[in-house]
Amino acid sequence: MRLKISSFIILLILSIFLPLQTQAETKTIHLYFFHAQGCLTCAQEEAFLNTLLQQDASLKLFSYELAFDQENQDFSHKISELLPNPINSTPTLVIGQKVIVGFVEGTTDIEILESIEFAQNNAIKDVIGEVLGIAD
Repeated sequence: MRLKISSFIILLILSIFLPLQTQAETKTIHLYFFHAQGCLTCAQEEAFLNTLLQQDASLKLFSYELAFDQENQDFSHKISELLPNPINSTPTLVIGQKVIVGFVEGTTDIEILESIEFAQNNAIKDVIGEVLGIAD
């Protein structure tokens, strides 16, 4: 009887003090979207990205209009030096060091989803985030 009570007390204490199983913290994935006002392909990608943002709270979009904003143009030239491929056209999406140019439904959208999943499951370098001082 004493053994049963002791075992029960030990189990009770362990259940109280052992950490509860919690969901792994989801890290924020920064998406850097370089686009041009009036670009139809950019508008398609922007609509796709907005849908993703509504579905996944871990995504944060930074949008840079390049056609009419000189400051954004200068910024894109500055960070192009740090990326494997420069930002030469719109739309361009950067996730970590991955540069995705253009947007074609059924192709680019899949590449974006795969890149986001990779970033969520692996340690990646957020090159633009480091420049902006927001990288985790």
